[in-house]
Amino acid sequence: MQGAIKITTRTQEAMAEMARELLKVGDKVKIKEYATSKDGTFVLGQGGARTGTVIEKSRWIFVVDFGRYRESFRYNQLFHGGSGDRVFPTGKEKPLR
Repeated sequence: MQGAIKITTRTQEAMAEMARELLKVGDKVKIKEYATSKDGTFVLGQGGARTGTVIEKSRWIFVVDFGRYRESFRYNQLFHGGSGDRVFPTGKEKPLR
């Protein structure tokens, strides 16, 4: 995947449909935790970053294997720009939009 993806309809259904098409089982993803600072900006949180492999997809979530454990994420986290966990396809520095 090259470049940021523009999404015009920001409903849960539209984001999930687009993400299901873009994200494939076997793809590597990087998860970064972001927190809100006192001045309202988003900074890298205490959790840092971790990398895993997509092993399963369902209607609303996908599952990532990190080796020692597995964790599920919502498709809209690929388009998320706020605090909390952000999901990046490997090699991308910004979430999809």
